[in-house]
Amino acid sequence: MAAELTTEEEQATQQFLQQLNTIRLEHNVTAVSRNTAIKFLMARKFDVPRALDLFRAHVVGLLIFNFLC
Repeated sequence: MAAELTTEEEQATQQFLQQLNTIRLEHNVTAVSRNTAIKFLMARKFDVPRALDLFRAHVVGLLIFNFLC
């Protein structure tokens, strides 16, 4: 069973999803799931700008190695 998020962590999750999915949907790319968002946020201690940078680096890495079309 997963641990409950604090109010601050939940707010960070919503902010991350809103910022990222707004951009992704404008480019006809599927939205990021809540679970994926939490993984990137946990890796950066729920610091939204740092988690977004990590996600961007992740996508760039996938593109460089041709894992995304």
